[in-house]
Amino acid sequence: MIQPQQLTDRIVATATDFVGLVERAENAHWDDPRTPFRDVDKDVWLRTWMGKISGWEPGAPYCVAFDGAVIAASLHQLGAPVEKFLSNWTAHVMTNVRHLRAMGLLSSSPSRGGVWLARHGDSDSGHAGIVVDVHGSMIVTIEGNTSAGPTSDPEQQRQGEGIWMR
Repeated sequence: MIQPQQLTDRIVATATDFVGLVERAENAHWDDPRTPFRDVDKDVWLRTWMGKISGWEPGAPYCVAFDGAVIAASLHQLGAPVEKFLSNWTAHVMTNVRHLRAMGLLSSSPSRGGVWLARHGDSDSGHAGIVVDVHGSMIVTIEGNTSAGPTSDPEQQRQGEGIWMR
């Protein structure tokens, strides 16, 4: 039986391993420009695990597909079955919100290793990230398909160029 702290630590460690990867091909291939060689293993890992997320394909927005891939891979690494999770997770933020709400699993209190899900206004669009730390009313997240730094443009924030800690 996996202990909750084990899963939390594995999720955060797995997500952290991808911070700094930038898109080589929009929403489809990634590399870390800080390293001297192409990060082929990480690129393949991302495409493989995100490919298991219903509704994601290369070129599509991937914030919540990245989160799902991190969780599924973390479960797998700890020897837990991933099929039930994968059958309930999609590449669409608000669909996941509705699924989680219906299952009684949605909370307004962020916690380390959890998924932060945000809705854009009254639309059916959103953004997501893995919660790394909580400091009072402030959270630290790792987000895919986001920008490296602060921006006043919500669309640039949401459709950024890589995986960053925010």
